Amino acid sequence: LIHLFTTSPPTHSSLSRPSIHPISLQSPFHTPFQQKRNIPIAHIPRSSCIRSSQEMHPHSPIHNFSGSNSSSTLPSQSQSTHNLSNEEPFMKPKRPFAYPANLSDTEKTHLMKQELRSSLLYWSLKRTIKGELIKSKYSLNDIKSLIPKILDQHNLKVKLKNEIYRLHQEALKRQYDTVGSGMSEVDSASGSSTLSGEAFAYSHNGSSLLDPSQLVPPTPHLDEPLDVVDQVRKNWSLFLKDQIMSISHQLKVPLYVPQKKENSRRPLQRASVLTADGSVVQASSHAATASTKRKIKKGSKGVKKADDDSAPDDTDDDLPKYTGVYGPSKLFETCVNIHNSNHERTFSTNIVGWGLIKLELEPLSIKDLQQRFSDLDPMNRQVGLDDQSKEWFSNDAINTAKRLSSGGYIPVLSKVARRGIPSTQRGKIWKQLLGVTGSSKQKAYFDMLLHQWNSSLMLIDDMVINDVKRTSDDENYFVFEDVILTVMQAFSRDAYIAEAASLKPVPLFGVDKLGKKRSCYPPNGVVPFEGLSLLVAPFTYIFSNPVDTYFAFRGMYIKYFCRLHVISSKPQSLIPLCKQFEYMLQNMHPHLYYHLLELNIHPLDIAVNWIFHAFAGYLQVDQLLLLWDRVIGFSDLNLLPVLSVSIFLFRAKPVMQTTSQQEIFDIFSDFSTIEIIPLLQAFVFKQELMGFSSY
Repeated sequence: LIHLFTTSPPTHSSLSRPSIHPISLQSPFHTPFQQKRNIPIAHIPRSSCIRSSQEMHPHSPIHNFSGSNSSSTLPSQSQSTHNLSNEEPFMKPKRPFAYPANLSDTEKTHLMKQELRSSLLYWSLKRTIKGELIKSKYSLNDIKSLIPKILDQHNLKVKLKNEIYRLHQEALKRQYDTVGSGMSEVDSASGSSTLSGEAFAYSHNGSSLLDPSQLVPPTPHLDEPLDVVDQVRKNWSLFLKDQIMSISHQLKVPLYVPQKKENSRRPLQRASVLTADGSVVQASSHAATASTKRKIKKGSKGVKKADDDSAPDDTDDDLPKYTGVYGPSKLFETCVNIHNSNHERTFSTNIVGWGLIKLELEPLSIKDLQQRFSDLDPMNRQVGLDDQSKEWFSNDAINTAKRLSSGGYIPVLSKVARRGIPSTQRGKIWKQLLGVTGSSKQKAYFDMLLHQWNSSLMLIDDMVINDVKRTSDDENYFVFEDVILTVMQAFSRDAYIAEAASLKPVPLFGVDKLGKKRSCYPPNGVVPFEGLSLLVAPFTYIFSNPVDTYFAFRGMYIKYFCRLHVISSKPQSLIPLCKQFEYMLQNMHPHLYYHLLELNIHPLDIAVNWIFHAFAGYLQVDQLLLLWDRVIGFSDLNLLPVLSVSIFLFRAKPVMQTTSQQEIFDIFSDFSTIEIIPLLQAFVFKQELMGFSSY
């Protein structure tokens, strides 16, 4: 820590830096801190600034990007998006932080120091320390002892520890991918490393290290280990493109128009929009005049047929009302149709397996699950179970959560979330774990996104509104319709999501009349699907402020939910999670699995909707939030297939006595009695309690 703040950053002659681009002053996250501190702008790389949607997408047609070269690449405000392209326009890749293979702890520490020196947090801390040291009450004779004291006084040490923890976790996750994408391993003998023959070694205290600015990963949609899945990803992107264009022609609505006009062809409805301060204003929304009549019943989507998955509702208007470009069953059908000819059948028996997922992906065993989810062991008291019968434990859990949340250290808070968070403390802890600061910058950024919604019209806007109306028909969420709509409006315009998502789809890009590619479409990179707003709705039970609601949902989507809606073979994405479900159910209860097949029902046909929506719209709200506590705490989506299998096993007895499909659907549509903690514990640790050991 002392060394980090008392040494100067490397000069340009010894360490190359990313190129610096001008930042528009419209960005609410941009603060001209360079001028206040007289720090040369060359020492503040572009990657250190908190990226606004403008900075990350300089080609976006809905922003004015300042700079000498911007005029030649940006459309004017009168231009609109007329077509879509699957080819990515040239953009400089974002530089992630990653450890090359086989680095020692000392080398990792040096890499971490270099990365911290290029971060906004580092310069903020250094400025604070400098401002304190120049005060007369301090003696400069003992700077090393003063720095930790200053950090403690201003509560900055926790921020630094959290940033180090975040970077370390990010580097560990990327370590495998970087080795497979052109990065060589460190030569243990010489201590040097190379990157595709063009690495730059920086010597620090005698150790040769890989320059972090050279760690450029491959293009996201090329970073797929299985060729057969990569091809399906591209085909899926083409399908989405054709589907969007087809809807555009059907509705006679362009993909994008810079300004909403009151004399638009279709009638405009005055929709309520919540601003950052919580006030309600009326804003023009390109929306259908009648609300959707369909009533969402808890659990009903689990048994829907594919043909009514995302079908438009045209009961009250001449034109159909789409709730999304696609539905979960269409994505699931695409995943099921992925076949690798090398593994279709076994060489000896030529028999096709029971499961719908044919890819040979390695699932987790029960022992693996016990190691991952050790905090769920019945020996540990759980919020959501023990607090219901023991008042002293409930009070103790609340006091413990209060005390630890005041410290703000992310690893400790994650440990709390693994055993459940008391409802009174959930909002505060989730905000810290999901990066919600409640600062004026976040409020300004949120208002900017709403302004972009009000100042531009996109084809997807109707889908967003219709999907929210459908979600608000749920008895649990109808009172929060305005909040959900406001969050979804901001979400649809937030270009940061396209850059920061932990798993990205093959992107679509808007094309103008001249055929020039402009920006990611939609701006957030998330093509609307049926039920997207269901993921927002539970957050309204935790946060009363729409700004906090939005940034908590955005943090959750970027880290976890985005993986459920992407075709990929990478861990904790939809296909591996479905494979995990089939593997566990076949091994734990093969008789149940076979009985359902005899009734022409694949268990995964039911469970995939639970997994796709992370059980939103199915579980009771209190149980859903307890589940999401564990997802955030363990940072692991494998809890979704584990809970899905647990529900099947819990319902095994009545299912085995059933002989009709409709009765099966009725059994799995009732979630009113489901309590997740006993089910998870019984499956992972105490299978014999429910009689699983005989199967």
